[in-house]
Amino acid sequence: MNAYPINNLTFEWTLVSNTLPNVRRPLTNFTTIADESWLHLTPISLDDFGSINCLARNIAGQQIKPCLFIIKPINGNIIIHFFIFSILKCLSNKIN
Repeated sequence: MNAYPINNLTFEWTLVSNTLPNVRRPLTNFTTIADESWLHLTPISLDDFGSINCLARNIAGQQIKPCLFIIKPINGNIIIHFFIFSILKCLSNKIN
C-alpha cells in the first residue's frame, strides 16, 4: 500500500454494463478493511456483466488508475448454477 495517510481511505466500485455502455452504475455490496476492498457480485442478468472499476481515495487524492475487472458471461449465457458469485479484490496502490 503506497497511500498516505492510510486512515480515512475510501473505495468506490462502479460497473459499466455491456448492455448499457453509457451508464456507470455504483456498486455497494463490498467490504473494506484498511487498504483492501472486496466486491461481492452475483450476476443476475446481462446488465450485470461488463467493466468493473475500483477507485481508492484519501485526503491526499485518488488512485492514478483504478483497478479494472472485466466480467463476461460464459458463451453469452448466464449460468447461475455455475457462476454463483465473484469476489473481486482491489488494493489501493498509487494515490496522488
